[in-house]
Amino acid sequence: MILKSIVVGSLMSLSALAATGAQAAVSQGSSFVYFDADGNLVGHQITWCESNITHAGNVHTPYQILLTWDCKFHTSSGESIYPGTAVVFSSLPPNVSIPQACAQTNGYCLPGPGPDVMVGKTWTYLPGSGYDERGNPTD
Repeated sequence: MILKSIVVGSLMSLSALAATGAQAAVSQGSSFVYFDADGNLVGHQITWCESNITHAGNVHTPYQILLTWDCKFHTSSGESIYPGTAVVFSSLPPNVSIPQACAQTNGYCLPGPGPDVMVGKTWTYLPGSGYDERGNPTD
């Protein structure tokens, strides 16, 4: 939960900078993939290497996995917590494993270039993190 607080705080700071037209350089892109209590994939949030943030679906659940990418080399970064994936943090429902969650992402969890939108989803990606500057949901 501490990691999520740090990342959400960083996302909110980036959102505030974006709202004022300022651009902050980021060295690491990130992506939270959200799940409901039954382990179904429900949302996605991306911090792009260009400092902008987008989200799609429901990003207001406590269940997620986090993936990170090095913006200089556009490769997975961080130490994976599950072999064969780029997942660096997980907070999933008790009955859901990282492989089960990742199976729904069409290969998004695999190490490789990124960040990017999730292939095969019909979501509309919207600007912003899905939270206001106080951490309240915006949609």
